[in-house]
Amino acid sequence: MRAFILACIVAAAVADPTAAPNTDQIIAQFKAMVRKSSTALFAKADSNGNQEFDRSDMQHIFVEYDTDKDGKISEAEFENSFASREPSMKIVSKGLFLELDMDKNGFVTDSDLPLYFNKIDQNNDNRVTAVEFEDYFTELFTILYVLKMKAGAAVTA
Repeated sequence: MRAFILACIVAAAVADPTAAPNTDQIIAQFKAMVRKSSTALFAKADSNGNQEFDRSDMQHIFVEYDTDKDGKISEAEFENSFASREPSMKIVSKGLFLELDMDKNGFVTDSDLPLYFNKIDQNNDNRVTAVEFEDYFTELFTILYVLKMKAGAAVTA
């Protein structure tokens, strides 16, 4: 991800060497890359192949990520599972876990799933289309990435 942002900065500088990199352009390019990842994530998440992300898909993901089969997903289980499935998005895994843990008890459980599903279902029709899914996760991953980069910059400053 850092390499991608660096490449965007270099590309902007090469296009007009007198101009400073435009943050809006860099973010737009990053969002385009994240949208591709979100599209691929939707294809994987639609486990029943009905072209929607529904509650059964959420349950399927829950079962996959609950690697120790104790009925709850710890932060470590989530981060390891997410990173192995989406290596290019590993940097946002902790933030995504915190987003999924709707009741903030330190675990993702069955009780979090309907609450999170309702959050993704932006028009409240009890189904999540590919567009809703991709829009939601593109925005979320972009925000999480920017926050992670700001936190990293603050630590190194």
